[in-house]
Amino acid sequence: WRGGEHQVRLLTNGLAQQNCESHLAFPKKAEIFHYVRDFPYLELFSKRSYDPRNINQLISYCDSHKIEILHAHSSGGHSLAIAIKKNRPHLKLIVHRRVAFDRKLNWFSRRKYLAPQVDCYIAISKMVAQNLHQQDVPQNKVHLIYDSIDLNDYENLIYAENRKELLQNWNLSNDNVILGTASALTKEKGLTILLRALEQLATHKPNIAVLIAGNGPERGLLTQRLLRLNLPFPVRLIGFIDNTPQFLSGLDIFVMPSLSEGLGSTALQALAAGRCVVCSDAGGLPEIIENEITGLIAKRGNAQDLADQLLRAIENPSLRSHLGEKGLSVVAKKYSLESMVQNTLNIYKEILSTNHG
Repeated sequence: WRGGEHQVRLLTNGLAQQNCESHLAFPKKAEIFHYVRDFPYLELFSKRSYDPRNINQLISYCDSHKIEILHAHSSGGHSLAIAIKKNRPHLKLIVHRRVAFDRKLNWFSRRKYLAPQVDCYIAISKMVAQNLHQQDVPQNKVHLIYDSIDLNDYENLIYAENRKELLQNWNLSNDNVILGTASALTKEKGLTILLRALEQLATHKPNIAVLIAGNGPERGLLTQRLLRLNLPFPVRLIGFIDNTPQFLSGLDIFVMPSLSEGLGSTALQALAAGRCVVCSDAGGLPEIIENEITGLIAKRGNAQDLADQLLRAIENPSLRSHLGEKGLSVVAKKYSLESMVQNTLNIYKEILSTNHG
């Protein structure tokens, strides 16, 4: 269950409140099912985008439910939607782009991203929008809509209570400064950089504890490195968490050492929880975090710089408090759920109006 899937749920809920009915399609046993099963949905035969069974199944569903817009939220969904539109050209197709390309597209991918079947792209950050332009997607096809936060999820969080729960659940000392992160345990999240930064911090003997939430393919590697480092403070790999707002609220510092990010929606969540954020300058993160104003930024992939910024936050409670308060106010103004939903609705209306132009 990753940030993009969380944003799909927020958007689906928000659109429903605006009387815009959404139908969802996803492979069988997809994690998102548990979060959107109250909405009309279709379970696809397989995860393969070009599986003829998926194509035929979805064409039939679109016909019977009078679907007007295909809104693809993943690369696989993008490919499948193009195949659907080739058979049903009256449908409109929007592709939500959440990550940047790390290299020039090959011939096959260029055909996909420059396909005339795509009516427009939604980029979740200026960086992602710029990246699409660099791949020769026309500027008039790209719309910027930031990811959002449902502030209702963060209204009644009490830092002291949630912090106490983290201390008890993970056998930490009350005087520990709690650092935490929450992400898929994948290479692009930069968690090996975090471990190197913690190694640097160990020379300063800080009174800290570190909680790393999430699961993924890097878990075994991280476990081995932690055993080898034998750090003088507790570092826990705590797995999947059910209540992200509550977890974030109990931290003293949220750290996001990513090597690649489309935007970094978990950093938005940390700001909404009023936490001090220390992050890398990867991708769209500098669009969320203004250095020294709403958080502290380290150079991407630079463990020493990350350690230095973490040490500043660890040793300065007043700085943590100031950054957390300022970050919360920025999230409320710039990243509201209402704004994301309304901007998306405006695009729906715009592309549908071309039917009558």
